[in-house]
Amino acid sequence: MPKSARTNYLLTGLPGCGKTTIMQRVIEQLPDWRMAGFYTREIRQEGHRVGFEAMGLGGKSTVLAHVDFQSKFRVADAECG
Repeated sequence: MPKSARTNYLLTGLPGCGKTTIMQRVIEQLPDWRMAGFYTREIRQEGHRVGFEAMGLGGKSTVLAHVDFQSKFRVADAECG
């Protein structure tokens, strides 16, 4: 793809509106496209949100936030729905 055709996108929306699902489907439908970036997904245990994980499009992942992390910043719980 020529440099002039490169485009960056930022997908935003309310929690639970389908942002991650859209990204996963776009990635599946365009396997020949060269993509870079990441999306986030919730880490849930027994129906409770306990953290967030960054999922790189190259296959790597890392935990961004977790209730077990020692920090003044907290992960809010949300019911699984």
